[in-house]
Amino acid sequence: MKNWNDGIKVIKNGTPKDNEAVAIAGATITSSAVTKGVNQALNLAKELSGK
Repeated sequence: MKNWNDGIKVIKNGTPKDNEAVAIAGATITSSAVTKGVNQALNLAKELSGK
């Protein structure tokens, strides 16, 4: 990921961009939960680093 300010997003199909992850079929809720956790971790890392 080039810019951590954007966080990551889950897409259902297609070619993912740098800040996107493709959900596994049948696991959209899990993919969304993991994405939320990763974005929270990125926000905390930004806060702790002062960026």
